[in-house]
Amino acid sequence: MVHNQDGNRGGWSCSLNATPCLGLVLGCTCTKGSLFSLQMVFGATHSVLSLFLRDSVKLLYKVLKEEPSARVEIPFEEEIREYQEVISSKFPVLDGTWCVVDGLNIPIQRSGNEEIQNAF
Repeated sequence: MVHNQDGNRGGWSCSLNATPCLGLVLGCTCTKGSLFSLQMVFGATHSVLSLFLRDSVKLLYKVLKEEPSARVEIPFEEEIREYQEVISSKFPVLDGTWCVVDGLNIPIQRSGNEEIQNAF
């Protein structure tokens, strides 16, 4: 019979503190949700890793919800004008634009119909 670190029956106890849990959430978002490679990194089974991931995401959401600097807010009008000037000086076609996202790679669903896909 396998005993855990506390001497009780069962498998080894697996415990992750805040730092590895944050690493797990960030790793999962970078690997687009594949837990296979994360299982090797964290040395845990799929079911255990899934539980830690679920709880870590919930905890991260709770923490960020209470953190004022983590909020997404529309900037003040003066800031918007500054952003518009910077963007239009670099990209004249985007005149009046004050918000851009560069380098963001979000996987999206693709239509099976090529004509519909080309429309988008």
